[in-house]
Amino acid sequence: MERNFLIWVLRHFCRKSALPYSRALRAQQTSLIRARASPNVTKGACFWLPGQDNPAQITKRETALRDQWMEFIFTEHQRSCASVFVCSLHFEDACFTNKAQFDDGFAYRLFLKDNAIPTKKGHDRVLEPQALYVGGNAALIGQKLASNPELVVLLCGPVGPKLHDMLDEQIVVPPESLQETDEFHLILEYKSGEQWGSARAPQANRFILSHDVSNGEMSTLETFVASLEDFQPDLVVLSGLHMMEGMGRDLWEERLKEAVVAISDVRNEVPIHLELASMTDRDYMNRILQEQVMPIVNSVGLNEQELLFLAQSGGGPHADLTSWDGIPDVGRVSDILLWILEQHGRADPQSEADLTRIHFHTLAYHILATVDGHWGNQEAAVSAGARVASSQACGLQDVDITKVILKAPLTFHSSFSEPRESLAVDPSRPVTVWSRGNVSFHLTPVLVCKHPLRTVGLGDAISAEGLVFSELMPRPEL
Repeated sequence: MERNFLIWVLRHFCRKSALPYSRALRAQQTSLIRARASPNVTKGACFWLPGQDNPAQITKRETALRDQWMEFIFTEHQRSCASVFVCSLHFEDACFTNKAQFDDGFAYRLFLKDNAIPTKKGHDRVLEPQALYVGGNAALIGQKLASNPELVVLLCGPVGPKLHDMLDEQIVVPPESLQETDEFHLILEYKSGEQWGSARAPQANRFILSHDVSNGEMSTLETFVASLEDFQPDLVVLSGLHMMEGMGRDLWEERLKEAVVAISDVRNEVPIHLELASMTDRDYMNRILQEQVMPIVNSVGLNEQELLFLAQSGGGPHADLTSWDGIPDVGRVSDILLWILEQHGRADPQSEADLTRIHFHTLAYHILATVDGHWGNQEAAVSAGARVASSQACGLQDVDITKVILKAPLTFHSSFSEPRESLAVDPSRPVTVWSRGNVSFHLTPVLVCKHPLRTVGLGDAISAEGLVFSELMPRPEL
């Protein structure tokens, strides 16, 4: 049976680079040309752009030519270095004999012409992108859902030509969503232990810069509304609300109200999932939590940072914590999840809120919290999310046990305070289940990739897999 999924996309296109800077240069195969200042050559670095991989060694015999190189590289007060590397970005394309072949991938190194002289100085030269990927919460969830041949995804949002070419064939883009240019996100991704200046990364993570004006203004809201009747989705996924945070209170107040009206147009029997992302404005998050979006969606996906920020913004349990100390305590996480479903969801049968499901994911474990009677197949859903976290981080189709490690606590408590239940992970059935009132919790450890290739998009893949395996129970007739 073919199922339709509508993704309201507010973030789309990522531009990925890596840290440190020299690694970015390596990945795009920037050649390093070595200028010999003396016969006693030692390894060095480009005077402006650091890096030293596989340099092409060039000997300059002509004194005049050599002097021009030296004048370019050094000022009159900087003549003490025995040798340096000059990055290829400091040369005009015409200085190379094989620039076209190198750009097309047929040459491993660039070769300079005999009379070539470096002329480009400064840091204003923009690096060519190391890698381009489909990005943004909704687009990544859409890509993951579209990998299932039985699903068709409608992606509403500003879609430029590069993004459009990269989307799965199962993804349909409304004509109103197409635009002449792409929106970009720059992802600076680094591995555990990598160093930048005096800072050393304690774990793999990334830093994201966005140039996403269209999504920040929620410009596709009207396209989303117009698509509902024709597409008739079986699931609606919302994301990117965090992009409005920096647009100013007047704009996000008005657009949030319009978004609530738009969401209300979705048929009651169609589940709505909201994928959260990091925010810093507590007033804005509190508005989403209490007065606007959260009570009218059925499902939410979030990580440990977003969960704690929700508690801090809404005055929930453990709001006094400034941050998690290492792996989030399961009891504290359980307390906050229960508070959200009781205070802003449908844990109370008399509540008018629709929220009945929260998919929480952190590095070491995942928890699926659901209000009883609304969702089924929770064990498979939370397990599927954990499995894809392991395989995608390692860049594999399946989990390779030699490349993963277990970091989840094997014993924990159902709550941070009394009364609480002592629980343990059973290796033969690694989904631990407990209940608090009419809310059920399903926890599974994650096999954490030892050397992740990519961390971007893991949360989106986790949520997508969990949604595919989740079963929404029909609402009782009134």
